[in-house]
Amino acid sequence: MAVKTAKCDNGRLMVTLALCLSFAMLLTYVTDMGRIRLMKERLELRPTMEINVREGDTLWGIARSHSIEGVSTYDLVEWLYEQNELPSSCLAPGQTLRIPVPQD
Repeated sequence: MAVKTAKCDNGRLMVTLALCLSFAMLLTYVTDMGRIRLMKERLELRPTMEINVREGDTLWGIARSHSIEGVSTYDLVEWLYEQNELPSSCLAPGQTLRIPVPQD
């Protein structure tokens, strides 16, 4: 009988772990969606300006030098990529990019 009880307890443990993992994944998804929505709202409400890409510029470097409070560099890179409809992350000197106006 002890074997059956242990087997039953293992089954309950596995179900409990699966439910906990599912809940954690759902919570992460919901939290991430909220973060993305808030980031997009912060960026979409900002005025934009155009800059010309110079030799050696990268999306990451541009995002870091034009930071927006409450928006991570990673999220700003994603926004720049989407808003400028870039075919790749490679930039060419002379290329024009629309960026959000940095804070004062």
